[in-house]
Amino acid sequence: MDVRNQTNRSTEATLPVDLFIEPRGSRVFRPVLFSFIILASLVGNALVLKAVIGLHLRCKPFAYYLVANLAVAEVISSICQPFVMTYQEKYTWIFGDFACKLLIPLQVLATIVVTFNLAAIAVYRYRALTITSIGKKMTSITLATVIGVMWVLALSISFPLFVTRILIEYPSGHKVCVSKFSGIEIYNIIRFALTFLFPYLIMSWSYGAVALKIKRHIRHNVIERTRLSLYSDESRDTNDGRSNRSDRQVQLEYNKQPRGSRTGAEQEFDLLRMIYVIIISFVVCYAPYQALFLWEYTTGPSSWRFPFHEVLRNYFYILTCLPGAIHPLCYGTMNRFFARAFSRIVMCRR
Repeated sequence: MDVRNQTNRSTEATLPVDLFIEPRGSRVFRPVLFSFIILASLVGNALVLKAVIGLHLRCKPFAYYLVANLAVAEVISSICQPFVMTYQEKYTWIFGDFACKLLIPLQVLATIVVTFNLAAIAVYRYRALTITSIGKKMTSITLATVIGVMWVLALSISFPLFVTRILIEYPSGHKVCVSKFSGIEIYNIIRFALTFLFPYLIMSWSYGAVALKIKRHIRHNVIERTRLSLYSDESRDTNDGRSNRSDRQVQLEYNKQPRGSRTGAEQEFDLLRMIYVIIISFVVCYAPYQALFLWEYTTGPSSWRFPFHEVLRNYFYILTCLPGAIHPLCYGTMNRFFARAFSRIVMCRR
């Protein structure tokens, strides 16, 4: 997949013929919106990295390493995105041959790591809820291997873009930065399946299993609290003094249980809500661009060249940048550790 496919048919030699004239307000609004999203992504993910690095634990949970890896990939992607956006706005590449060969493939690489990382977080969350000792089984070698494999796979998938990217200049002065090799369209479809479709299916399955398990766990807690309550009430009425002392102990345990259970349930709901926001933001923000990408590659130019095609493509591209800004916001508002860490960093507290 290339969530932001840069080898599409819109980067042809000729300037796009667009019958729709974009209003001036929209032309001003788009760069402002894009700049705000990129700035939020850079600042937010920098705070995430700072918080994880500043976590003084001898053995940090694996989830924090995954979150930090996701933040690194989103920072790289956010640094490259202004160049890509400028290319789409001007319809010509103005940054030179070296940047053409490096920046767009690097942005594709980072995007692939983001999707792989989201899938890995989903799988880890599922295993963490089904294997209680998973945190103890993660060694340093395992951590490095999992994260390293993500980057190696992403590099392998995006490698054809690094070696085939070329800058073409036309007599009119128009420059296009494209990858040209036989089978490029098949490659793009395969990349779409490997780096968008499959990770999305993995996330859907994992989060569905997590939601089902949490629902069962909460139901079990409710039944257990009800059983303890009924048992303690019956014991209070029928047992002797000695038994009553035991019942009082049971009642004390029961009095502690609801508070602990409610706290645990709230934490689980918070976690589940954060997971849902992350997966929904990923799908909602990436799907429109991907749908447009598939439409372009399965139909002829006469079909997908509707009047406001270029404007719509630019807005869809901005939408794919949004998750990079949303994810740190999710951590800061739905996770107690990151909320406290962000507060300390922003307020310059130790």
